[in-house]
Amino acid sequence: MGRPQFPHEVVLFVGLLTSAGHLLSAEQVLEKKWGTIKKRSPVFPFDYSAYYEDELGPKIIRCFYVFERKLDPLMIRDIKLESNALEEEGSVSGLRQWNIDPGYIDLDKIVLATTKPATYRIYLGKGIYAQSTLYFKDKAFHPWPWTYRDYKEEIALSFFKEAREEFKKAKLEVKSQKQSSKLEARGSR
Repeated sequence: MGRPQFPHEVVLFVGLLTSAGHLLSAEQVLEKKWGTIKKRSPVFPFDYSAYYEDELGPKIIRCFYVFERKLDPLMIRDIKLESNALEEEGSVSGLRQWNIDPGYIDLDKIVLATTKPATYRIYLGKGIYAQSTLYFKDKAFHPWPWTYRDYKEEIALSFFKEAREEFKKAKLEVKSQKQSSKLEARGSR
């Protein structure tokens, strides 16, 4: 019989779509809501679809942000609800200035939160779904057939790999510190 296993903490990230003129204000909103941004990807053009142009305008840019904040994976549901509220609060005349897609980085996958159901998405409650977007194998992230095209770009894959390595290193340091503390506690008995 299998025993329930509880997940470890993961790292919060956000994929942002906006225009160059709104990038700084979006970053300020993100940091105010979720804390310090630890890592930013290079900005690159989002020219894969015209889907967002009616709201965000032409020449949309993409940037990814990793936060210092760690979280339980289930918290991504409420963070997606918060991101929707931020988009609405930042709207001007009913048009969004930015599209904020939160997700998390785990050692073996990148997960996005979304409001849209699909056969490959898992329902988390409150109208929010989770989608495994990239998986880690053979020292690299790889896309699924449903992965968005901008997440398949080398700039995104490299960014997430670096963020994963930093997360892994931090986890190993914490584990090492805990082991040292245990040894010190035993030695002081």
